[in-house]
Amino acid sequence: MKQKMRMKRNNSVYPAALNCDDILHEILLRIPPPTISKLIIVSKIWLRVICSPSFRQCYVRQWGQSFRLLGFFVCNFLYLGRPRDGYRRPRWEPALPILSTCKDGDDLKLSGILKHLGYFVDSSKGIILSGFHPKAYYVYNTVTKQKCECKLKERNTVSIETYSSKSRQWKQSTLMCSTTLALCPRTAAMVVGGVVHWFAMWGKLAIYDPRLGDRYIALIKLPTGVLTHEHEESVLGESSDGLLQYGQSNNLGLEIWILEKEAGANSSIYCNCTHLKYKWILRWRLNFKVLWKQMPSLSTHSKETQILSFLPQNSTSIFIRSGWNILLCDLETKTVEIVNYQGRGGTISWESSKVVPYFLPAWPHTSSVSVS
Repeated sequence: MKQKMRMKRNNSVYPAALNCDDILHEILLRIPPPTISKLIIVSKIWLRVICSPSFRQCYVRQWGQSFRLLGFFVCNFLYLGRPRDGYRRPRWEPALPILSTCKDGDDLKLSGILKHLGYFVDSSKGIILSGFHPKAYYVYNTVTKQKCECKLKERNTVSIETYSSKSRQWKQSTLMCSTTLALCPRTAAMVVGGVVHWFAMWGKLAIYDPRLGDRYIALIKLPTGVLTHEHEESVLGESSDGLLQYGQSNNLGLEIWILEKEAGANSSIYCNCTHLKYKWILRWRLNFKVLWKQMPSLSTHSKETQILSFLPQNSTSIFIRSGWNILLCDLETKTVEIVNYQGRGGTISWESSKVVPYFLPAWPHTSSVSVS
């Protein structure tokens, strides 16, 4: 009888402990990223704690990331905007292949939804942009399983289509530039601090700040460096200090640049194309031979190497490809590690394809939840 009474008292302590925000906070901090997002369905209290800004900050400090890598999407440029007599995709090759790195990536691949989204264009915070360029585009939210479609209505105007994840609607805007403008084909935009950046032709970067309301595009020159005249791959990203970063690479090495405002510049450095005050700062330069010495078994030094993508909001880590190996490189320590994936990497036409990592947030963002 005493043992039963003691067990009853101990069991009553656990629900009380799990209903205390402070205790629950400390417990949840020890849950790894692949699991934390699944615990929001336990109760409203757990949902509130996990989605709170204070918990999110502590979690990122402890685990070092606010995202989960599901895999790598592959987009073959040969099929985008294909002319009538151009290349046709073979039946065995999926339009939107993903090289999965975890169970969640496997589930997305096996769900069948990717068969209906066309070709991969870009992704942001788990939301996928895909379609059949330039006829139709789709936005798919892997969390809510919702898909939004947009078809271009005008073909002879310089315009952009923007999608709001809040209103779930598309908006068309016509943009202007004071000089001749041509955006590079088959490249996605990069949004940093609400400002949109595109690669433009002739070694320039096109910048659009929708907050100004003037529908104006500014052009600035890309940085000049050792690889400028012979680089083969270029990517855009956001640094850990909230700045635009630009990376370029060839088979020899890579360079990472940061775009900074000069002292005395306006609140937006993109407000007037003729009075821009900015500067490119070289932050990293790396020779691939330094990396390959760490991994002689891969014989990566004899294969084509290219920069693929930055980690979200992390200027010190990047994905690079050598052959069909995908590697994660830490620029500070100059170390690399292999990223294992499931898929037909050996059959991909790497020369004509874009391979980019696909991330999901480690936990959802939600409005405050009241507990009755």
